[in-house]
Amino acid sequence: MHISTRFGIGFVVAAAAVCCSMPGFAQPAAAACGNPQSPRMLDKYDQQPSFSIERAPAGEGDTILYIQRPQGQKYLLRRCGQHYHCHVENVQPQCGQQGATGECGQPTSGSWVEVHTVYSVKVGTGCDPETLDCCLSMGPADPVLVMAYHAKVTNDGPPLQPLPLPWGFETARWSGSTTGTKPPTECKPAAKWNFMLGCDFTVSERQLQLFHHFDQARPLQHQLSNDLTHDPPR
Repeated sequence: MHISTRFGIGFVVAAAAVCCSMPGFAQPAAAACGNPQSPRMLDKYDQQPSFSIERAPAGEGDTILYIQRPQGQKYLLRRCGQHYHCHVENVQPQCGQQGATGECGQPTSGSWVEVHTVYSVKVGTGCDPETLDCCLSMGPADPVLVMAYHAKVTNDGPPLQPLPLPWGFETARWSGSTTGTKPPTECKPAAKWNFMLGCDFTVSERQLQLFHHFDQARPLQHQLSNDLTHDPPR
């Protein structure tokens, strides 16, 4: 997915007792999933981190260095896909957001979207980069990382161009799962998340037209990890 923000260079879930009362909150599955699920509320950052990320060394292309905690094992993750959801999935209370409550249509000016850029140890070829089909290492031994943020849609913006991934912002990170509503399964595969916090990212309608489709938004989940942590700007 390719979008922009107005940040300088022009680019651009919460305890079950609380969440279960919110509109659109997913009902518990009949049986527990094998891994924590996403999306979630982004608040109450009082847990212990299970991983950290860094920019990959120069010359490695579009990659991220993933460090498993506390072991310190390192993985070099490569971009394997980018897409967007037509409504927010994870929720930032400070932005006045609520979780998904039903299907949404083509985003228009003033609406929120959620941007996901996905990184994996193994990347496929000849696959659709607007899906997860190119992200071949979907498992605990080979982490998949979602770099995500919310953006407000505008009716104008810079010329169409690929989206540079923003760095240096305040972030939340946690263990969860992939999202979306297809296939319509209760339990989705494991994924790690690094979310750029803030209410001021934007994307133009013209840039969203670069994508061949958009994904629906999954409601807030209640089987959550206990490693939601916060990183200040850096």
